[in-house]
Amino acid sequence: MRIEKSRFLYLFCIIFLLSLPSGLSSPQTDGQLRGRVVDPFGRPAADFEVHIFIENSLIRKTFTDAQGNYEAKDLPTGKCTVTVLYKQERLLYPTEKKCFLGKGEDKLLDIGLAAGTIMNMPWLQITGTVTQPNGTTLSDVTVTLSNVFTLNTGRDNESMESTSIRTDKTGHFKIGTFSPGQYLVYAMKPGFIVDVQVVVLQAREGETEKQINFILRPLNLK
Repeated sequence: MRIEKSRFLYLFCIIFLLSLPSGLSSPQTDGQLRGRVVDPFGRPAADFEVHIFIENSLIRKTFTDAQGNYEAKDLPTGKCTVTVLYKQERLLYPTEKKCFLGKGEDKLLDIGLAAGTIMNMPWLQITGTVTQPNGTTLSDVTVTLSNVFTLNTGRDNESMESTSIRTDKTGHFKIGTFSPGQYLVYAMKPGFIVDVQVVVLQAREGETEKQINFILRPLNLK
């Protein structure tokens, strides 16, 4: 009698477990999230930290690659929030997007970083014109900017980075966007003496552009 009663309880437990909804027996972790992060000018935002929240819980941390791409697999389903941070925890906003990740879904979510702030400091551009001493503008002049010292870290940069651009037909140039700091800018063109300037970009309300002009003197080969 006891044996039959034990068998009955055993069969009852099996039937009960099989009748449970699949969502209660195991979490749904088949979703995938991927995308590309770009800066305000559409350039890849490399080495940025990406935090993925599902139902307000931090599920995954990853980094963008050299092309600004990120990817996270085997994510649970639910309401998703993707937040982008700089690797040194300096927020650039708006840095988050929301979506819903379904079971087995491969969700593509690109994020464009707006020209907001890094540690409450605006992004700045450097613009200007290159001329000769007589005022004639010079085209096809190479203008190069190198970072020397950044105000937002308070220390020398571990590696020197530079950006170059050429002046247009009117001698005008505009170089990217940069955070506040001290930069070395120089203009050079074959047949002319190089002009070098040290520029300090400061965070001032309403200011998004710094203008500097260069005068290149012809090289006297005599």
